[in-house]
Amino acid sequence: MASFGFNTGEYDPNAGFDVLPAGDYIAMLVEADIKTNSKNTGQFINCKWLITEGEFANRNIFDVVNITHQNTMAEKLGRQRLSAIAHAIGIPDAQDTDQLLQKPCVLTLGIKKDKEYGDKNIIKHFAAYQFGMQQPASPGSYQQTAVPTMPPQGIQQQPPAQPQINQAPIQQPVAQPPQQPMNIGGPNGQPVFNTPSSEQAAKIAV
Repeated sequence: MASFGFNTGEYDPNAGFDVLPAGDYIAMLVEADIKTNSKNTGQFINCKWLITEGEFANRNIFDVVNITHQNTMAEKLGRQRLSAIAHAIGIPDAQDTDQLLQKPCVLTLGIKKDKEYGDKNIIKHFAAYQFGMQQPASPGSYQQTAVPTMPPQGIQQQPPAQPQINQAPIQQPVAQPPQQPMNIGGPNGQPVFNTPSSEQAAKIAV
């Protein structure tokens, strides 16, 4: 017999299992194990994400990413999802799971309703992490930022031409209006990598 060294009755048995609110979270991949699926029809990466900032720091999010499958569409969706992860962490040409670990990015979490198994979190998007970024006070409250654009090059503003007698008015180049700011969908202007969800791939893979 071995003692635990603490009293289990002093701890909340339900803590850590509630679904997280939908929104954006700073997280990093801490485990990425390649496994063969139960039907031996392909392989997947079993991903364990750790939230590193904010109220829900140290909570885990789990995800499955297909990398090979006899169903070509399931394989394609899984590899697109893996590419989204690699781009978000700043290693777009990653070749192995070790390169994906311990590098922060931003996860956009959603909630999947399931009458049989209960609600659970799903990862909807991956976005690049900007150094110094802080977890928002409430999930999903990142401010969208716009990238300002400069007026078209080569066109200079000139004062209005003075009217001249018996001469046609001088035609001035028409200054084009500044382009509208481009709205970047990720937190703090970071690019968002849309990716097929693991649920989409799972439906196809069945």
